[in-house]
Parts: sequence; C-alpha cells; structure tokens
Amino acid sequence: LIHLNVRDNILTDESLENIQLCNHFEYLDVSENFQLSDIFLTYVAIGCHRLKFLDITNCRCITDAFVLILYPCIKLEILCVEGFEFKGLYFNMIPYFYPKLFEFHLRHFGDDELLESLNLTMPGLLTTRCIHNHHF
Repeated sequence: LIHLNVRDNILTDESLENIQLCNHFEYLDVSENFQLSDIFLTYVAIGCHRLKFLDITNCRCITDAFVLILYPCIKLEILCVEGFEFKGLYFNMIPYFYPKLFEFHLRHFGDDELLESLNLTMPGLLTTRCIHNHHF
C-alpha cells in the first residue's frame, strides 16, 4: 500500500496504529479528522519513512509539534497543514526537518515575519498558501 486517502473520517489513533507497518507509504491524507492526535503521527513516524505527501488539514487534535514528531519522514515533499496555529519554534524547524519540501499549504496564518523567514531559508519552496494569499 503506497496511497491512503481517508479524508473526513472518524478513525482514531488506535484504529490506525498498524500504519507503522506500512513502510511503503508515499501519500497520506487524513484531513478533516477530529479524532487523530499526535499519537497517530508517532505511528506514522515509526514506519512511513518514504512519505512524500501528507495532508493533516483541520485535524484539530494534532498539535504543531507534528513538525518534530514526523522528523523521520525526511522525504516529505508536500505538506498540507491548513488550520494550524503555529508557534515560532516549530514553524522555524520545518526547513531543517523537511529539506525536500517544495509545496507547503497553510491557512489562517498571520505572522508575515515567519513566512518571510521560511521563504529565505527555503527559496526553492514553490507554493506557500495562507489566508493572505502569499506566494513564494
């Protein structure tokens, strides 16, 4: 299995615990899930090291610490995190933990300084979307 789209579902951390055994995953969309938490992402980090696409948009129980939790997924190229309230610490780690990232989607992000910092650190980033429609 390399592609899983379970967008807008009611799955829990426990129901997806075996995702850690899916070491061929490249695409994972669990967006719009209000049950999954950082525990689920720990399972992803254990086994999904080939992950290239991740959409955790509006997963309200996942915190911005996902940046640190998913560190083993260094092949990540596309990251969709719309609906997150980032703190500077985690946001600033993105370029270092995900050097292959070329597309980053976020929304409701009002810190223009952090966005500019990301742009300077990752000049190859093709798309950064936020509510103000910044494009880098």
